[in-house]
Amino acid sequence: MATTKTSKTAKTTQSARTTAQKKSYDGFTAEEQAAMKEHAKDLKSKQDPAEAQAEKIAAMADADRVMAERLNELIPQIAPELTPKT
Repeated sequence: MATTKTSKTAKTTQSARTTAQKKSYDGFTAEEQAAMKEHAKDLKSKQDPAEAQAEKIAAMADADRVMAERLNELIPQIAPELTPKT
């Protein structure tokens, strides 16, 4: 009786194929796409970063806005070398 040997690479390749077939990639979510578009818009903007940051803070929900305003006051005092960025 002859026995067949399966090479280690053949098993690995077959295993990799089945793993690749199980995974599915549907692209970026709508939320991720919106964030990327907003980031690209920010990069192209000629607006002063401090003004852009103030607009972003103003558009936040109440609880988030209060915290962001407080951080916006504290950070320049603690680390004046940091500049606003949206």
